[in-house]
Amino acid sequence: MISKRFITICLFLPQLVLAGVLVYGLVNSVLQSVGWIPAVHLTTITGQYYQEVFSNPSFIQGLWFTLKVGFLSAGLSLLIALLICYWMLNKASQSERLLHLFQLPIVVPHLIVALFVLLLFTKAGLIARLLMAMGGQKLSDGMSQWVFHENAIGITLAYLWKEVPFIVFFCYPLMKEYTERFTPVALTLGATRWQTFWQVTLPNCWHTLASSFCIIFAYAVGAYELPKLLGPTVPQTLPELAYVAYTYPDLRHRPYAMVMNVVMALIGIICVVGYLLSMSREEDHG
Repeated sequence: MISKRFITICLFLPQLVLAGVLVYGLVNSVLQSVGWIPAVHLTTITGQYYQEVFSNPSFIQGLWFTLKVGFLSAGLSLLIALLICYWMLNKASQSERLLHLFQLPIVVPHLIVALFVLLLFTKAGLIARLLMAMGGQKLSDGMSQWVFHENAIGITLAYLWKEVPFIVFFCYPLMKEYTERFTPVALTLGATRWQTFWQVTLPNCWHTLASSFCIIFAYAVGAYELPKLLGPTVPQTLPELAYVAYTYPDLRHRPYAMVMNVVMALIGIICVVGYLLSMSREEDHG
């Protein structure tokens, strides 16, 4: 007879194995970032690599560019998603159908989204060709510069395509619940629908909104494919710089890549802490 305790342990084994792999990878990255790689005869722990990386202008420029991409994509995604949620709350009869529609972009891989952006917004893209056919030569030339722009316009467009539907799908059910509970009372007391949304619904849902912001920001900071395909040559994001350093032929160059990985890991840990804090406060609030 198998005990319930044994079954519980077996159910937790996959999670424990995954957590163990993640912890091992993080510890190994930290050790390599301080110069401990016995396989290539690096056995002296030092902070030299951190000092050199943080004094490198390319790293500082890449760090700021990465944070800009994260804040810009997460902030705009959150703002647009809020406006869409407000519109859907006022279209209650069609909200379920619209919510199913917003699930479609979520399942599309980011690489496919990057391809869509290239096909639509580049100089030879569909929108540029349509504008040119209608006589909008200047508009066509201006739009062709969106992708690969140093202000991360192409990267942001791709993230908006993916993350706006995610926030809508993530936050709308909770907003709908609070709207159904409080909107009739607020309207009876003389408030408008926008006042109800801004002063009643949003304050009760800010924990969920903060959680979704942390998720999107963490992904944008650590993603490699979209900045590589849609971003400028200079500056490069941290994942791109880390990849270049990691693939350097001399293995004794590996600590520089691990320093960048540790920085990205710290940003991710901060986002995880923010997510957990927002979710715990939501539970206390509920």
